[in-house]
Amino acid sequence: MMFLFFKTSTGSGEIGEIIFLLFVGFFVGIWACGKSGVEIKTPDHSGMVWDEMLAFLFILMMIYPTSWFYQLLAFILFRFFDIVKPGPIAWVDQFFKNWQPTSSQEPWAEYVYGLGVMLDDILAACCTLICISILIRLGI
Repeated sequence: MMFLFFKTSTGSGEIGEIIFLLFVGFFVGIWACGKSGVEIKTPDHSGMVWDEMLAFLFILMMIYPTSWFYQLLAFILFRFFDIVKPGPIAWVDQFFKNWQPTSSQEPWAEYVYGLGVMLDDILAACCTLICISILIRLGI
């Protein structure tokens, strides 16, 4: 139903399809990253890159069309925010890494861990987009 809304509301459907795929990919990532983290006993293992790929695709969708310079700059800024995790990104990351489920929350624990894995990269993407917007506005 949502796919049809995006397809008809955007005309050609390309942006709607991308948004739909990112939306579905976010929920697939919650499941996949959560399940993988529980299986390997590391909630946010560096080998899990679904979260980074999806967050960077979100960035590229938001800045399209743009030059290769801004795409490269967006990648560098995203990696900076993802690695350094300043301010709110670190708070979210630490909250989910330190979260301990109660017995009633145990069936949902892997999904909560997966949400944490996905959410810190989405926040890093948002910080990247803010910086890119400022730089574009300043004419850099």
